[in-house]
Amino acid sequence: MDIINQVNELLETEQYRFIKENEHLRDRIIFLTLGGSHAYGTNIEGSDIDIRGVCHSRPQDLVGLSRFEQVVNEATDTTIYSFNLLH
Repeated sequence: MDIINQVNELLETEQYRFIKENEHLRDRIIFLTLGGSHAYGTNIEGSDIDIRGVCHSRPQDLVGLSRFEQVVNEATDTTIYSFNLLH
């Protein structure tokens, strides 16, 4: 199985449910990509899959009513950053 299919399957598991439930992420994700050893081409059999991504900021984040910079999920080694055009 190739890495893209592995990632797609991972994203459907319970441990990645936070992506669908987090109010900052849900349907705001622009893209997800690989990080860590898979991104650098140094992965070996059994290497974990690190996911990085970017999402649109919510309107209330853009106008200063709330603050959101990133979501870090250490259990899955996932980090998704906000994309803020105003900074």
